[in-house]
Amino acid sequence: MRRWIGLAVVVLAGEAQAQIRVVPPLVTDRPDRTESSVVVPTRGVQLEWGVEVHRPARNKFVVGSAPLIRIGLGRGIELRLDRVIEGEYTSNLQSSGYRETTHDVTLFGLNPGAKAVRSVGERGAVGVIGQVDLDAPLRPTPIGGELIGLWAVDLSDRLGLSGNTGIALERRAHPAYWQTLSLAVGLGNRTGTYVEGYFDRTADGDWLPTLNGGLTVLLTPTVQLDLSGGSTRQAKRQTPFVGLGASVRW
Repeated sequence: MRRWIGLAVVVLAGEAQAQIRVVPPLVTDRPDRTESSVVVPTRGVQLEWGVEVHRPARNKFVVGSAPLIRIGLGRGIELRLDRVIEGEYTSNLQSSGYRETTHDVTLFGLNPGAKAVRSVGERGAVGVIGQVDLDAPLRPTPIGGELIGLWAVDLSDRLGLSGNTGIALERRAHPAYWQTLSLAVGLGNRTGTYVEGYFDRTADGDWLPTLNGGLTVLLTPTVQLDLSGGSTRQAKRQTPFVGLGASVRW
């Protein structure tokens, strides 16, 4: 009898252990500019969406949003699809005392792409993103593209350094080239912070440096909120911005 009881316990324990689902950590490509060197788990679908508000002038606000869908294919590869939405609000006080306001919203084309990554040792990873840009309103040609090199290294269990090098595949794109460097710090099991510096080089040869930072909060193993802010130096003045976003994986 003891033998059969022991066998039954082993079988039940094995079934219970098989039912335990290990949830991979949620790694997002937002809120910083640096794309992560991690892909979505196989057959996983991840949505990342946020809103960023820039103030290039005292009377002007630019609101941008770029929802990103990531689908894990396995073997270190994921499919990606994003779409940029941008709105502009301007308010001018006329000499007559009347305040004139204008609103403009631009919906850019869908941008499909793919990411492939590979581990390097126990703490490093490298990868690449290739993307086709269908942002016809901003480009001299209806179709463009970009190629982004990725790298990341875990300096410790709570400290990570990563960077991107990106280049546009058409001549007059903005930006034509960009470089990022991001330092992420884990503050606990559910919160993290980062500081990042990057610069864009325009097709006209101008350099636009940006410094930003933010906070991430993991609400559940598959849901994350983020808050960010920073400033870009452009035309000899600073353009501040703030952002708020969320990420969820199924």
